[in-house]
Amino acid sequence: MSSLHITLSFLLLLIFNLQDLSAAPSRHLCHPEQRDALLEFKKEFEIQKTHPDDYCYSEFLGSSVSPHPKTVSWTNNSDCCHWEGIKCDAKSGKVIKLDLSCSGLHGRLHSNTSLFRLQNIRFLDLSQNNLHGQIPSSVGKLSHLTCLHLFQNQLLGQILSSLGNLSHLTSLHLSNNQFSGHIPSSIGNISHLTSLSLSNNNFTSHIPSSIGHLSGLTSLDLSFNQFSSQIPSSIGNLSQLTSLELSHNNFTGQIPFSVGDLSHLTSLDFSQNQFSCQIPSSIGKLSHLSSFSLSTNQFSGQIPSSIGNLSNLTSLSLSDNLFSSQVPSSFGNLSQLTSLDLSKNNFTGKIPFSIGKLSQLTSLSLIDNRFSGQIPSSIGNLSGLTYLGLSRNSFVGEIPSSFGSLNQLSMFFVSLNKLSDDNSFVGSIPSSLFTIPSLTNIDFSNNNLNGTLEFGDGNTSSPSTLQELLLGNNNLRELSLRSGSRLVNLQNLNISNNEINGQVPRWLWTLPYLRYVDLSNNGFIGFERSAKHGLMSALSNLFGSNNSFRKDSFFHMRVPVSKHSRFVIQQLQWFNSSLHGKSQE
Repeated sequence: MSSLHITLSFLLLLIFNLQDLSAAPSRHLCHPEQRDALLEFKKEFEIQKTHPDDYCYSEFLGSSVSPHPKTVSWTNNSDCCHWEGIKCDAKSGKVIKLDLSCSGLHGRLHSNTSLFRLQNIRFLDLSQNNLHGQIPSSVGKLSHLTCLHLFQNQLLGQILSSLGNLSHLTSLHLSNNQFSGHIPSSIGNISHLTSLSLSNNNFTSHIPSSIGHLSGLTSLDLSFNQFSSQIPSSIGNLSQLTSLELSHNNFTGQIPFSVGDLSHLTSLDFSQNQFSCQIPSSIGKLSHLSSFSLSTNQFSGQIPSSIGNLSNLTSLSLSDNLFSSQVPSSFGNLSQLTSLDLSKNNFTGKIPFSIGKLSQLTSLSLIDNRFSGQIPSSIGNLSGLTYLGLSRNSFVGEIPSSFGSLNQLSMFFVSLNKLSDDNSFVGSIPSSLFTIPSLTNIDFSNNNLNGTLEFGDGNTSSPSTLQELLLGNNNLRELSLRSGSRLVNLQNLNISNNEINGQVPRWLWTLPYLRYVDLSNNGFIGFERSAKHGLMSALSNLFGSNNSFRKDSFFHMRVPVSKHSRFVIQQLQWFNSSLHGKSQE
């Protein structure tokens, strides 16, 4: 009895599975009218040939991929639900997804395109092709659409108000096209929208206040357009927003105070606009913000101290504005900051000592301001710093010796370029700077640095990575280095307009990559004689005017004269020195 029961159960299970398998093909079989619509849609476009250099970006893979004509697999005698780029509903068999991104399509979307016969479609991606013309108004009839991606094509015209009928849409990406006109107010009807990208087009006018109705929006990108006027205060209603990109437009006025209500915001970019007035203190409420840029605008006044509340901030750029007054000491609270750019403003006073607390900082630019006083030695605590720009200010005093501890530093600039408010650094350059293993560029020109230029310990075995050393217009008196082995990678050297006397050291001409040398306006009298080395073949620009060279000095440089020599000096300026006759030629 028990054995019979088990046998019957097994037979019933087998019959059920066989029925399921026999039903599967019919359940997933593409509807003939859907297949015909797709084949007609395929014929509406040419397939462009791809080149080896062509590529597209795959959001799924997060990397670049080569274009691939997906419609090649579309044939009349096969199930369209198995065609590449197609997905059908498991129960109804109707097409719900069409992904022909990066498929080499060339042509236009016609108003009577067969695409609109796929009334159940939810996902439509025709991005990264060569589609041109306007979007047909009939697209508003695809009422089940949740995703519409048409970015990176050649589409133009205005966004039609009929897009507002797509009430189920969650993602709308139309960036990198040639759309123009204004955003229709009906955009506010797409209440389920979470991602909206209209960047890199030619949109004008203002942002409609109805955009504040999109309460579920998490990402909004309107960058690289020609939007103008002020940002509507209704933007503060987008309480789920994490990314807001409005850069490279013509927005004016002030940032709405309501922006401070976007409590989930992690990225905010208002750069390259015409915003003015002060930063609202409400910005300090954006506790999740990690990237913040207001560069290249007309902001003025003080920076609110509330910015110090942005404890998750990693990148802050306020460059190229009209900010004045002092930098608030609360900046020292931005413990996660890796990049700080305050260049090209009117900041005054001293750099706050608290800036030395920014232990994660890798890039610090304070160039072109009105900072004064001494540079705080606490900057020497920023052990991860790779870029330090302090040029064109009114600093005084010495360069802190603690800077020799910046072991990751690769670029260090404190030049002034003869501005009216010159820096006034005095004292000698810390020799420890030249032992920093990663340093490639130094510009200390236009200061009052004096004393001997020491390139660190001459016995140090590892060569310096230094490629550019600009020390012109100072009061330096001597070069101190026994061997050029430490500067083997040097390419550009400017020590003009100093007080260096004596002979040009022989090791200078042993540097294999040296291309540019300016020795002018010093007190050099000749060149140390070298029996082994002449000028290196890389040298192409040599300046030595206004020195006290003797007549035979130039010959001691041992310039190769063979017709097979690779050595060519493109610019040689020796005028107003003591050279005469053949030596000057």
